[in-house]
Amino acid sequence: MVAGAAALLRRQFPTYTAAQIRAQLRQTTDNIYSVPGNAPFVGRLGTGRLNMVKALTATNVTEARVISSIFAPNRPAYAPGDAVSLTATVQNLLQPVSGLTVTLTSLSPYVTITQGSFAVGSLGTLGQLDNAANPFRFAVATTGVPLNSVATLRYRVTTSSGYQLDQLLELQLNPDY
Repeated sequence: MVAGAAALLRRQFPTYTAAQIRAQLRQTTDNIYSVPGNAPFVGRLGTGRLNMVKALTATNVTEARVISSIFAPNRPAYAPGDAVSLTATVQNLLQPVSGLTVTLTSLSPYVTITQGSFAVGSLGTLGQLDNAANPFRFAVATTGVPLNSVATLRYRVTTSSGYQLDQLLELQLNPDY
């Protein structure tokens, strides 16, 4: 059904890229988290149930997301005490946005964010911007990090109009060579 909806969207919006078609499909779904049986799965069912009518008719849809992450130093795993910089590139896929901000937080007790905010501002359709001039910064705890643990970082992309998107990023800590 999703492939068929994507084909219909391509016909409806012939100038959209594949990434824009995916964004339109994601942002026009019906919320299914309020269904009682789905309560244990909150945050694990994607953006919701496909709504083809909404996808084909909605024209004021927003989606901005982080499209690349570059770590410095770039390693497969980080040791206790490592300080790391993270450059993120954000792209706006659909309607122009303003007040765009990307915030980095750690969902792991072993990673501390020391610079976690990137104020993008306004971004037009298909516009991109990175924080290379002022990258995110974080540090791995110096002690207590279990061998071969995985830390999860969260990007939260927000706009002044209330749009919000969370993206998760995992990294390996304290490798057991």
